[in-house]
Amino acid sequence: MPVIEICAPAPSPGPERLRELSDTVTALLGIPTGMCWVLWRRVDPTECYRPEWAAGSVAPIVFLTCKEQYAAEQVEHLNATVAAFLSTASGCPANEVYVADRRVRSGELFTRGATVHWDTTAGLGPSLGDLSDQQTAETRERGERLR
Repeated sequence: MPVIEICAPAPSPGPERLRELSDTVTALLGIPTGMCWVLWRRVDPTECYRPEWAAGSVAPIVFLTCKEQYAAEQVEHLNATVAAFLSTASGCPANEVYVADRRVRSGELFTRGATVHWDTTAGLGPSLGDLSDQQTAETRERGERLR
């Protein structure tokens, strides 16, 4: 499940736009809706150092955390998609949006009460099909409750 952390001097565009970003990411990765979380943190430009913010830019800094299972080309496209979406949502040039991915390796993720391991030799991580039916139903139910 990707987690997108956005830091920006501007206020959040609101939960609907953040859900729209989440839905865009899940569609791009081919995972169920609701399986991407988006966090927006407003940062006071006087409490950090980013010269662009001091000069008036509102372009966000973004950290996208996802499993290592995604191919480099897929993550490159994902980063560009996130940057373009946030450029539009923030009203800033896309080339000012900073997006970095953080990869989580097998055994470094704890969720649903357990450490998750996946087959790294196949190049693919666990899918929802690898989870128990109960875990899958609980995950989808949580996502639907948030809608």
